[in-house]
Amino acid sequence: MNESFSKASDLVNSFFDSNMQTKSSLLTVWGAVVSTVRGNGLQLADHSRVLDYKNGTLLVEADHSAWIQILQINKKYIITGLQRKLPQLEIRNLMFKLSGQVFKEPEKKELTRAELLKEMNEKYSSVEEHIEENYEKNVKNDVKIDGRLKELFDKLKNDIQSC
Repeated sequence: MNESFSKASDLVNSFFDSNMQTKSSLLTVWGAVVSTVRGNGLQLADHSRVLDYKNGTLLVEADHSAWIQILQINKKYIITGLQRKLPQLEIRNLMFKLSGQVFKEPEKKELTRAELLKEMNEKYSSVEEHIEENYEKNVKNDVKIDGRLKELFDKLKNDIQSC
C-alpha cells in the first residue's frame, strides 16, 4: 500500500525538473526555429530571447525595434515551427517587447460609488432623454396607456432619476 504513495519532496522535485526541462528545451528550440528565418535568422536568434510563457502565449524580448518588426513579420512561421517542435506547449501567440521596456498588465482601477454613478448617468442619460421624449409624445397625442404599463414606465423613470 505504501508503494502507491510518493514523498512530497519527490513530487516537488519532479515538477521542477520537468518544468526546467521544458524551459530549457523552449530556449533551445526558440534559437533553432528563429535561426531558420530567411535572411537574418541567425542574427535574429542572437538579438531575441524568450522571457515567459503563459496560456499559449510566448513573451519575447528583442534588443532593437527593428528586430521586433522582423519577428512580427515572421510570426506565423515562427509559431508553426515552435508548434511542430514543442506541441505539448500549444503555443498560439507571440508577444514582443523591447529590452529595458517595462511590460505589465494594465491596472484595473476600482471605481468609487460616486464615480460609478457619474459614469452610469453619462452612459444612460441619452436613454433617459429618449424615454422622456417618447413618453411626452404619447401623452401629448392622447395615446391611452394601460394603467399597469404606465406604472412600470413611471417606476423606470424614477429608478433612472434616482441613480
